[in-house]
Amino acid sequence: AGTYTYALGGATNYVYFAYPTSLGIPVRMYDPVTNFEIAMEASYEVIINYITYTVYRSYYQLGGGFDMTVTI
Repeated sequence: AGTYTYALGGATNYVYFAYPTSLGIPVRMYDPVTNFEIAMEASYEVIINYITYTVYRSYYQLGGGFDMTVTI
């Protein structure tokens, strides 16, 4: 859980977020400034240094920089 800053480039981009699977499923991912939900879907899992991460991808392209708060 925490707040993460994304400084995206001029073109619209998809956001990817890797989260340790052992911590469970995030309850909410949202922009703390606007309080709008950031629609994310679990795309795949990766294992790095014996830790399994679920990689989430935004449903929609997002442009500009923003903060994303993740709650568990």
